[in-house]
Amino acid sequence: LTINVSETKEVEKNEKIFPSNLVATKDGVIKYLEIKSGYSAVRVNQAVKKGDLLVSGVAQFKNGVAEFFNSKGVVLAETEAEFIKTLPLKQEVYVKTGKTTKKNVLQFFGLNIPLYIGSLKGNYTKTIEKNYIKTTNNYLPIRLVTASFYEIEKIQIIKTEQELKNELSKMATKALKTEKIKKVLSYKDDFTVKNGYVTIKRKAKCLE
Repeated sequence: LTINVSETKEVEKNEKIFPSNLVATKDGVIKYLEIKSGYSAVRVNQAVKKGDLLVSGVAQFKNGVAEFFNSKGVVLAETEAEFIKTLPLKQEVYVKTGKTTKKNVLQFFGLNIPLYIGSLKGNYTKTIEKNYIKTTNNYLPIRLVTASFYEIEKIQIIKTEQELKNELSKMATKALKTEKIKKVLSYKDDFTVKNGYVTIKRKAKCLE
């Protein structure tokens, strides 16, 4: 679970800006507060739930005078995140067969002039190389485009449980590297193997 900060603004037709609040969008425990505008409604180490007010845009004084703000600031909370993914031990992958075909196209003033005959059949991956034609001192508005087609075929492989566990662990780590999550404080992985499939369930404590 994560905590995000959202700013709510109301704008009239005359562009007058009304006070706004920062609220929690997920459950968590507040760990850091830096209020630039508005008044804090929470304190460090306080648990909050989705929808709780974090920073208020309205300050009401004892003399009855009210002050209004567009709430701004940084609020970080310790949250819980969960990642679940399943992969099969038997997988179909594409591999290169070793066959390569090159096709050239001459590009000249917006025209594409094929320098080959026929078309390719089957499955291929492709890379493109572009080279301008150069005289002694200048480049001409002509370039040779070479496309390299690498034939691929589908094969079936069987991975070990440990290989899949390593792969799933890397996927979980990558999934938790987001703009919202500032730091992963700790995590625990649980793996299950059933009917030819490996599943990871990662529970992490994060600062975001």
